[in-house]
Amino acid sequence: MEYSGVASAKEAPLEVRTSGDNSRQWVKTAQNNGASADDADAEAQRKLKQELDRLRRQPREGWATTTPTTPQKPSQQQQKSSPVNAGEAQTKPKRPAATNGTAEAQQKPKPVAPAAAPIEAPLPIGPAIDPEIDRAVGKVLFLRFPGTLPADVGPKAMRAMLQSGQIAGAMFSRQNIASKAQLRDLVKFLWQGNAAQRPFFAIREIGGKEDALPQLKEFEAWPAPGDIAGRGDPEYAYSTYRSLSFNLAHLGFNLNFGPTLSPSGAAADPSSFGANPLQSGVFAKTFILGHKDTNVIAVPVVDQSELSVRALKSLLVAYPGTPVAATIGDETASLSAYETLVRGPRFCFLTMTAGAAETVSSFAKGCDVLVVDGGKESPAATRAALAGAIADAVRNGTLALADLQASAQRLSTLRGSAAAISNGFTTTSQ
Repeated sequence: MEYSGVASAKEAPLEVRTSGDNSRQWVKTAQNNGASADDADAEAQRKLKQELDRLRRQPREGWATTTPTTPQKPSQQQQKSSPVNAGEAQTKPKRPAATNGTAEAQQKPKPVAPAAAPIEAPLPIGPAIDPEIDRAVGKVLFLRFPGTLPADVGPKAMRAMLQSGQIAGAMFSRQNIASKAQLRDLVKFLWQGNAAQRPFFAIREIGGKEDALPQLKEFEAWPAPGDIAGRGDPEYAYSTYRSLSFNLAHLGFNLNFGPTLSPSGAAADPSSFGANPLQSGVFAKTFILGHKDTNVIAVPVVDQSELSVRALKSLLVAYPGTPVAATIGDETASLSAYETLVRGPRFCFLTMTAGAAETVSSFAKGCDVLVVDGGKESPAATRAALAGAIADAVRNGTLALADLQASAQRLSTLRGSAAAISNGFTTTSQ
């Protein structure tokens, strides 16, 4: 196998899809001088091992363990009373007395800024719950929703809940996306507040035919993880995933559920980097580092397989606070395998088919954040049912409020530290 070790410093160019249906759209990938090779090839494994060693060379703390704080600016009164030197107070010359005209000008009220558009609050559904529990619910809940236009019922309800703090994020799927312009307009409608307090806009886009972005000509298509791994070139993978992340950030997303750390052909998700834990760990790093460059959070999706656990351990060497996600169902009964391994928030994909109480029981299975599909129920009704079930669980002792608040803090830490990680992956030859 040929491995150049060099990646293009500019954005990855467009290439025609080399496998599958190449009549639909273009594929945005990276320049690569190497040829495709068998994953089990000894030389390819040696190169992957060298790349892993290089990534480990400079120890890093990974995701920050505390939320960054902004120093408080001293008040005006404190500034006036602060001494210049020890034992010496700062003196300020007195202003001359104002004339009547000046006094009137000072007393004239300033023009009031136009008020923002009113938030359309969802209709109250279900009984009221304890405000402290309700606030905690709003920090650990992502919802899927129907609709593509601001005038649709789903986006209206989501906007109200996002801006009032009733949910922490919105999970997008193909049913929310018709075109790039429509998608950007929808994201702008959902959040019109402070950029620093922007909620999570999440998607599942890892490459391949099962991604959330529709298979339309105006949307870029990306190589599947198996095709990326088949090249055996981490630099190529990094450049490709950086381009993918740049595209997602331009559309308005700040969180991407990927890559997949599971055996190839697994029922839960067939898109993976192969059956080798070392290879999966290395290419997962390229996915995460490429996303970090555009401040998009990558959340690896795991199951309970040995490959998933070993690949994640390799990944956590450099980034111990990396979050994870899993589908809680037949394939993954719980996240117990990651209880002591993962320090970042643990996301769980759930469909509320068995009722709100069964969905809420996922907190006891190791989940920190619930990403819920309410089915035919409206987003407001889904949220109200989950909040009521969580309140019941806290009252009957099956869920501790302190644990719920700790989960919320882990998600808050992830948000605050995402842009603070230094990039340790170099894209130049060494």
